[in-house]
Amino acid sequence: MTGLLMALLVASGVPDHRSLQPEGARDRARAHAALRDNAGAVDTHATRAAGAPWDRARLVDALERLLRTGEPRHATHDEGQELDDALKLALASGADAELQALATRASAPIVPWIWRPLSSRTRPGALHVRAERVLSLPWPVDYAADIDARIDGGPWQALFRVRSGSSDTRPISSLPAAARTPGFHTLALRARIRYEALPVALNSRETRELPPVHYGIWGSAAGARDPVRPFFDAAAAVSAATLDAALPDVPLTSWLRELPQDAREPAALDWRAEWCGMHESLSDEGLVPGDVCVVARRGGPRRGTHAEIWIKAGKLRLDGGAPRWTRAQPSLVGAYVYNGVTRTRASLASVADLLTMPDEAWPIARLVVNAAGISIGSPTIVPNTPTPLRILIANMGDADVHGIGIHVIAASEDDLPAMRRTFVRSIRAGGSIEIETTVTFPARYGVVEVMLVPDHTDIAPRIDDARENHTAVAVVNPRAAPPGYLERVCVKVGRSASSSCPR
Repeated sequence: MTGLLMALLVASGVPDHRSLQPEGARDRARAHAALRDNAGAVDTHATRAAGAPWDRARLVDALERLLRTGEPRHATHDEGQELDDALKLALASGADAELQALATRASAPIVPWIWRPLSSRTRPGALHVRAERVLSLPWPVDYAADIDARIDGGPWQALFRVRSGSSDTRPISSLPAAARTPGFHTLALRARIRYEALPVALNSRETRELPPVHYGIWGSAAGARDPVRPFFDAAAAVSAATLDAALPDVPLTSWLRELPQDAREPAALDWRAEWCGMHESLSDEGLVPGDVCVVARRGGPRRGTHAEIWIKAGKLRLDGGAPRWTRAQPSLVGAYVYNGVTRTRASLASVADLLTMPDEAWPIARLVVNAAGISIGSPTIVPNTPTPLRILIANMGDADVHGIGIHVIAASEDDLPAMRRTFVRSIRAGGSIEIETTVTFPARYGVVEVMLVPDHTDIAPRIDDARENHTAVAVVNPRAAPPGYLERVCVKVGRSASSSCPR
């Protein structure tokens, strides 16, 4: 166990477990209890592991999905971590050649993506092809893949080569001429793969069909038949009052130009298009293309500051037939103010004030996990038998937080580990999430440690640095433990961390 900064909660065998909470924890426990009682405020994330074993059929389904979609993206958290752990066990005997071959093909999936799905010829979007490794296999997997495209049903044309363990991004302006003409386009894609020496029975060459990508290009001058530019024009012209009743009835562009800026360095107003699903996390992980946002970026009065306004302007519909791009009445999806890598979500009416306000005064996320929020399904642990584990994490601040890593370690003893898992979540301001999973203790007692680390995002709000609220430990069924167990845990926690530890 690592050093811990929170109290112990004895889940059974103690008449009044509240006495084991440190000073200051009881208020946090009451807050957790209040959130738990208010079902509408708790977002529960149940992992599939809580009741679904990783048998061969589930492994095959997960590997085929990974091969097809590139998801889960990482083997370091959530389902990706489960898959990687279960696959290691399944491959240990070396007897399942079909599973070995499928795991090899899926270990570094080839996934195409369009950045800026709507763009101009002068500032085009880009085709991104990801071939990064996801799974860690007992043997190396190295390949070179030549990416080919059919542009709007035309002949196959070679684009570029990507190697396993890497990614490549090419602006649309570098693609063949037919791919960058004004209008909407579809690229059918394939990868011609050549594997290096493999220790499994797999052909050294493979041609793999990749998911198609869709995008639109508008010309340098407005034209009556230009189907793409109207997405941008509608977002720029929508009344600010339509997006926020507290704003004046002027075009959004006019309102944006009145925002505070550095007079010595007049800030340009920049427009781009993104998939709306990226506005919170700024990541395409797990995202299915659909709603299209026009994003206005306006520089602020201090170096490093700017605002981004995300306006839903349309949708890409993929209903089994030809892709259909449809415009929508512009609506506000989100407004954000930045200072370097610090970002806060804001109402549209508050953007001007936040741009001139030091970020020390911005809204702050206050994350809390404590022993009262860690619960085991049954106080009577049966060794080597899965039991439900629930962990409640609250955000008591006034800023949303995204990409929080929730690291969970459980063990009966240092040499009797039970689990090591990581979950990545987002938590709304004033809300909470509850993670449901399972834990298998080797003995009739154990310890669960939870640590919150904002390690899955590059841009985040201000987060309260009260570390004692970001780590918690719960001791489970200590009466079944050897003499002195609780004292040993307290030593590892640190006596100063809990006034309840024996002195």
